[in-house]
Amino acid sequence: MYKKFLFLLLLSISAFCFSQELDFINGKLMDSQTGEPIPFATVLVKNRSLGVISNQDGSFKIPLKFQRAGETLEISCMGYVSKLISFQSLSIENNVISMEPALFQLSETVVTAKVR
Repeated sequence: MYKKFLFLLLLSISAFCFSQELDFINGKLMDSQTGEPIPFATVLVKNRSLGVISNQDGSFKIPLKFQRAGETLEISCMGYVSKLISFQSLSIENNVISMEPALFQLSETVVTAKVR
């Protein structure tokens, strides 16, 4: 009797542990030209203040509960063009997202001094 109970208890605990992995959408941000990872990019639910920041290796994990708050992710990082991605186009694992570098040219600035 005890062996059956212990077996069922261990079986239910292991099922609970494996189900925790499916609570996130995993992804990685890459530079489309160099293939380098993009660290510290912002991954937000569009028009909400819910989101995460990518790790140093460009990886991120979005909780699935964020999908109920919106249907689109907005990914932005300094030096890259912002990107919108729908939750439906993402799978649970291995989402590699390429981002295009943005080039900005600043206008010329002239600094002058008055002579006293």
